[in-house]
Amino acid sequence: MKKVLALVTKATSSLDYLLPLVLRSRALHPDWQWSILFWGSIDSITKGQKTYLELLKGQAEVFSLEDFTGPFPFQALSFADKASQGFLSQASGTFLCKRILKKFKPDLVLFDHREGRYPFLDQMKKEVVRENVFSILVPHAPHHTGVEAFVRFSDWCEMPDRSEYWMPFIHDRYSSKSTVPADRFVHVGYPGLDSDWLEKLKAISATPRKKVHVLLMARKIFPPGVREFPPGHDHFAFFYDEFQNLLKGVDQAVSEIFPEYEICIKPHPSTDRELLKEICKGFEHVGIANDSIYGLLNHFDIFLSFYTTTILVPLIAGKPSFVIDSRIQNEIRPWPELKDLYEDPSFFAKDFAELKKHLKVVRDNGSAEKQRLQTSVQHVRKFFPDRASDKALLRMTEVLK
Repeated sequence: MKKVLALVTKATSSLDYLLPLVLRSRALHPDWQWSILFWGSIDSITKGQKTYLELLKGQAEVFSLEDFTGPFPFQALSFADKASQGFLSQASGTFLCKRILKKFKPDLVLFDHREGRYPFLDQMKKEVVRENVFSILVPHAPHHTGVEAFVRFSDWCEMPDRSEYWMPFIHDRYSSKSTVPADRFVHVGYPGLDSDWLEKLKAISATPRKKVHVLLMARKIFPPGVREFPPGHDHFAFFYDEFQNLLKGVDQAVSEIFPEYEICIKPHPSTDRELLKEICKGFEHVGIANDSIYGLLNHFDIFLSFYTTTILVPLIAGKPSFVIDSRIQNEIRPWPELKDLYEDPSFFAKDFAELKKHLKVVRDNGSAEKQRLQTSVQHVRKFFPDRASDKALLRMTEVLK
């Protein structure tokens, strides 16, 4: 029996990658034992997104850091707060990490790409290296910002000798920014975009509905008083007034095409839910959807977003999905490969007038819409070849020999 330990920190992006991989693994390698360790409390990381835990039930053993540290108010932790990082660094001391590895006795440990930025995992990584356990850095999302982005294993180690770095996007060239041999960087793909996985999700029973249900995927939103980006913060976030105005445009466009409608916002994991509730109060037909995209896929008719990787899931699943231009779109335009991915005419809307044209085609549901959907799926598939889970499991099999 082979044992695999996967660590999940901060938010659920790691689970978006791991969940379809775990379920596919259970079908092909039922003798493998999977353990998922949430580096914090499960509630504070999943934020009520129940589909993750429901689908993991019976497929993997799920643990929280609290199982090793005892109760702690993880819900109040801010990963940007030095005091919180100090606690987590202390909680992840040598003794604790030794206990964790002694309990799981993993043959393989999976870390999120971006965890190299989190010092509170340093000690765990040191113990994994010291115990000579093979580690894989799995993608945090379907692609980084840019195609040459590379995040070190940690400040003290670019990549351990017994490790490899998985790449999800067909154009990724991470090795160009690293001194690590290029053969340690492996194009695996993104399991969450595999066709067999998406067919399973579409088979989940949907709630009967009379209105047109629209899911709007949003980036992080700053509170009303914030007028400039905080020092060190990326520009993939909306200011309060900026998002309000964009939401007005979405609401007006949808209402003109579908008189009976409801819009639900899928918030970014870092968005304050109370802040979003305040925004929604100004709109009669707007609410909040609190589950993962996997859990929501079969409960909405139309999927909208300003730039976010999450839109790729309904797009490649063949659902009516559209990317609306915004300031944030400019952040990816320096990379032609990303611009090409997100700005295909079959689903990109340069403004709300073009969005309404797309929605009219959806409403009419004729041959033009069927052709548009097919074109959208084929376009996204060029960047994310199918059967990523099988390729990933083949790599794991080689490692575990």
